[in-house]
Amino acid sequence: MINCVLPIVIFVLVVFSFVAYAIELYPVMVSNLIGGSLAIFTLYDFHKRHLVFFTAVLIAVIEIFVLLSLFWVVGFNHYVLVWIVVIPITAYFLLGRKGGRIFTIGFSLMVLMFIISSYANWESQGFTIVGMLNLGFAYLGLILIISYYELSMQEALENLEKKNHELAILSITDSLTGAYNRIKLDEILFSEISNYRKTGKDFAILIGDIDFFKQINDNFGHLYGDKILKEITQIMGETIRETDICGRWGGEEFMIICLNTQIGGAVFLAEKIRSAIEDFSRLAPHQVTMSFGVAKFERWDTIETLIKRADDALYLAKERGRNRVEQL
Repeated sequence: MINCVLPIVIFVLVVFSFVAYAIELYPVMVSNLIGGSLAIFTLYDFHKRHLVFFTAVLIAVIEIFVLLSLFWVVGFNHYVLVWIVVIPITAYFLLGRKGGRIFTIGFSLMVLMFIISSYANWESQGFTIVGMLNLGFAYLGLILIISYYELSMQEALENLEKKNHELAILSITDSLTGAYNRIKLDEILFSEISNYRKTGKDFAILIGDIDFFKQINDNFGHLYGDKILKEITQIMGETIRETDICGRWGGEEFMIICLNTQIGGAVFLAEKIRSAIEDFSRLAPHQVTMSFGVAKFERWDTIETLIKRADDALYLAKERGRNRVEQL
């Protein structure tokens, strides 16, 4: 956007410099050329540093400099006063509601000071008190309209950002349990493997599967099965460490990624979760248990081989009677 605005500002100032030269308004020509030079410097600085706010402020300052120069040299002729509407539009557009308001109020006070100090001049040019009041009210109305528009745009952008944030959360979250979904777990695993290659920090994973979950659904219904999934997610969330990451791997399977953890620590955590689930469900209509497979990432591992070892460990836990923890 800055790349579009600045060339337009430069073009306008150059054109008006030639016009001022043609009608022998040399002070106006000089102020326009100075403004154009500042605009060229601003464009160059923006391409070097990409400081958007700094560039936007410079553009507003250039406009104020040029317009005040016109007021000072030419006086308050009707064709000069028309240009005061440019400031609030540009300032709000470039600097937003807060910055635009500050620049507009500052510029308006400067213009008012010039008007008061040059009362005799603009009165002799045919301006009346009523005319100046009308101009002032029209200018104030323009500012209010632009301010309202900017406020509406800001609210719309905030709502859009909020919706985008909600969508981003939904895209990585399991809709039933509120835990991370498989997409997010894959992303974290990829990141941790990359981190291991750089820093050597160990991590391990647990894959847990609810024992006889199909029977729970068949005997008590899917709504009860969903309730069990939510309760188990809550228990795991309350049991794991702050650095651990829990997600639903699929169906009745869950994965926990244990950061900065050796195999012993991961097995201990899996046993702690298994025990907590067993204790919690003793009073339920159907006792729920969970089996876990644990694997620590090794330097030769990929995501696939790590998950396979955890899966194999889980399968071993199922073979050996369920409601237990195995490691590979």
